[in-house]
Amino acid sequence: MKKIIFLSLLSVSLIQCSPDKRERDDLASSSQEARIIGGNLVTSGLKTAQHVVGLVVPRFGSCTGTLIDKNIVLTAAHCIPPNPRSMYVVFSTSLKSANSSNAVPVVGAVVSPLWGKSNADKNTGDIAVIKFQGQAPSGYTPVNVLKNAYYLAPSAFTLLAGFGLDDGTTQTGSGVLRETFTVLSNPRYSQTEAVLDQTIGRGTCSGDSGGPAFLLLNGAYYIWGITSRGDAQCKKTGIYTVVVPYQQFIDNAIRQLQVSF
Repeated sequence: MKKIIFLSLLSVSLIQCSPDKRERDDLASSSQEARIIGGNLVTSGLKTAQHVVGLVVPRFGSCTGTLIDKNIVLTAAHCIPPNPRSMYVVFSTSLKSANSSNAVPVVGAVVSPLWGKSNADKNTGDIAVIKFQGQAPSGYTPVNVLKNAYYLAPSAFTLLAGFGLDDGTTQTGSGVLRETFTVLSNPRYSQTEAVLDQTIGRGTCSGDSGGPAFLLLNGAYYIWGITSRGDAQCKKTGIYTVVVPYQQFIDNAIRQLQVSF
C-alpha cells in the first residue's frame, strides 16, 4: 500500500492540554496561555496516547476516536462517511506522519439509529462504533467504558483529547494529539448529552469530533463522553454524547461488527 498523504486533507481534529496539579487546582482562573488553544502535546509515552487514535478520510477530513477493544473504536456518528471503508485509523500522535505502517483501513461501522432521524438540537444520537483491519499495535490498549452515570457530577474533572484545531478563530493547528483537563458544567444537558463550559479557555474544537472525554477512577481512564459539537469559534460550550445511555447500542454494535467483518 502506497504511503498515505494526509496533511493537506485535514479539516477536523482534536485539541487539549495536560496540566500539572497546580493548573488543575486553578482551572477557574486559567490564563490565556494555559488554555487548550496552544495546550500541551500528547507524546507516545503518555497514557492518553495508548487509547486515542486519529480517523482520516482522504480528500474529506479527519476526526478522533477511542480504542475500546482490540479492533474497535468509538467515535461520533457525524464522523462516518457514506462509505466507512474509505476511512483509516491512524495509530500515531501526529496525523502528519500517517503512512502505510501506522494507518489501517476500516472494515465496517455501525451508527446509532437515532442519528439523523430528527431535527432536534438535543439527544442527536451522535455516536458510532468502528471496526478496523487487524488489531491495535503494541503500545495501544483499550480503555474502559463508563457504565454508571453516578460519577458524572457538576464540577467533576474530565480529560479531553483530540487532533483538532488549536485556535478556533484562525482555524489552525490541527493534526497533532493534544489533551487538557477541564470540568463538567452540566452533566444533565439532556438525557444523553452533557455540556462543558469553554469560556475558561479549555475545551474541544473542529476536528476533535468523536474524541473522548475521560474520567480518572482508581488510577484508570474511563471514557464517559464523545465530542459532538460546539460553537463556531470554540469559545463558549462543547456538547458531548454520554456513553452510559448507549451501552446496549455499543455492545450490540461490537457483536455485529465482529460477526459480519
